[in-house]
Amino acid sequence: MLKQTLVSILALAALAATPATVDAAEAVIVPGADAQQLTALDGTIVWVSGSFPNQTLMQRGPDGSIARVTGAPTATYRSIDLGRDGQGELVLTYIRCAGTRNCKAYSDDLSGRRVSFKRLTPQRCQLTAAPARWGSRVAYGLFCSKLGDAPGHDARRTGLFVRKGSAAPKRLRLPKDAVRFGIDLVSAVDLRGTNVGAVVSDVYSYAFSQTVNASRLRSTFVAGSEGESDEHVEGLALGTRGVLWTLVDAIHAGDPNEARISRLASATCADLERLANPPGPGEGEGFRAEALAVDGETIYLFVRGAGIVTHEFAPTSGCR
Repeated sequence: MLKQTLVSILALAALAATPATVDAAEAVIVPGADAQQLTALDGTIVWVSGSFPNQTLMQRGPDGSIARVTGAPTATYRSIDLGRDGQGELVLTYIRCAGTRNCKAYSDDLSGRRVSFKRLTPQRCQLTAAPARWGSRVAYGLFCSKLGDAPGHDARRTGLFVRKGSAAPKRLRLPKDAVRFGIDLVSAVDLRGTNVGAVVSDVYSYAFSQTVNASRLRSTFVAGSEGESDEHVEGLALGTRGVLWTLVDAIHAGDPNEARISRLASATCADLERLANPPGPGEGEGFRAEALAVDGETIYLFVRGAGIVTHEFAPTSGCR
């Protein structure tokens, strides 16, 4: 299941797309950028540029300067996240692979120094997204197989975990509907202070957040791929006051392609902004937004043909 999901993600990212029109409320801050993934914090933005398997990490500093992340080699970068280290300094985390092999999780100080994470993956387990780091804590997803001779998926050791320092990891809660349908593949993680945000994905995808102590669980259904619908979560970020943001790119037979931004700020409902392609030629090509990052209350989107832009959230449905 994990392998099929990752292949699906790579295939969707490789779809050709036509240039999109930037809305009047959007400001282009990195023109012409090619960004498969975005993350942002404290005015710094990092993105993955290039095509599989030859990708690079790029960054834009608070002063507007743009450069490659120092010392990060050309490779395959499966997920990225900006957080803080134990001294409160910015730190970038990611999973780096040679093609689809030799994948390792790294913590990078953006100044040329990086170390790989140790002791996060128990026997017959693997990380499903880059660990998110904040101070002495890391949050991460595991996908595990059963130990011994018993074949198959080990649901008891799979899921979302948080670890503080060298203490034993704590398994966090999953949304009740995800548990009901047996969905426990954590495809994205974010950590801000004592709040953890994540997505679990399969045929259905759920975005959810909670504290590092597994309290105040909030969740929402964000995507479903069945019949003639194909929907994938392309971005996840925690913003100010623990608000959880997601970006979904959706294909529905007979309708224009749609990018959908979700804002989960309560335990009961989420606001949605739907960004459908204009009807006519090209309505089934690409999406109006293909990656998302949130820095406090500032939303960044990658718009193909324009670059990285700021975005003013304007919900079209949801909480009232």
